[in-house]
Amino acid sequence: MTSCDSIEGAATEGNEQTVVEKDNKIDTEIQSSNGSGDGSERNLEPKKNDIWDGYEGYAKTLTEFELPERGLLEGDEAKEVFEQAGHGLFAVYENGYVIKKESKSVFVLSYIDGKRPYPYGTQSLALFKTFISTITGELGLFGENMGSRNKDLGELTNEERDMISKGSMSWRKLHGNSERVVKSLRQFETYFAEQGYDDLATWTTDTVDLYEEILTLDHTEWKKAYTNYLEGAERIERMDMVIELMSKKS
Repeated sequence: MTSCDSIEGAATEGNEQTVVEKDNKIDTEIQSSNGSGDGSERNLEPKKNDIWDGYEGYAKTLTEFELPERGLLEGDEAKEVFEQAGHGLFAVYENGYVIKKESKSVFVLSYIDGKRPYPYGTQSLALFKTFISTITGELGLFGENMGSRNKDLGELTNEERDMISKGSMSWRKLHGNSERVVKSLRQFETYFAEQGYDDLATWTTDTVDLYEEILTLDHTEWKKAYTNYLEGAERIERMDMVIELMSKKS
């Protein structure tokens, strides 16, 4: 796990704290990461000519929301949860969420007894943004630092086809990444449906369904699995890019 600015000393017994800042590519889950991200800048171009097609509404929702007032801590109470709270750059909450005010993304999230605390209102949008920006750089299958850019099916070399079709390393990575996406994204269907973000709930369901189907396939059906994987990665990449572009406009 790569961490340039990890924060220590704020966790208490039964309460683990994890840094989830995008720039350091640190996972939003409490687990070790085998990713090879070195912090180098991604330079990905979308496969679709118009990345805004159908995505501008998502980007507006994910960049123009207000952080919730519920559970917001101030002063010494905030510092007890997060010692850097005094700088005024972070919104600190009683349920363990620490959100960067400028980017409105989750920076630190404290887990209670190994469980992620249920988000208050738009905290779910901040957490979703953080997950999307993190996972985008970890979906490459055939080499380091590829981001989500994978070759189309017809462009694969014989060696790359063998790496998937024979159930070797790339197949295991494809399958493992799919499991992670399903586990991490599925919860947002509930969050978004409860909060009235029906378009984001639908996007999440459609994306998860692609990866969930992969988990029903074995390596003899690798072409279908790989096609689903590419489509899901493209959806996640586009979501990340429109959020980033919209954030720069605001």
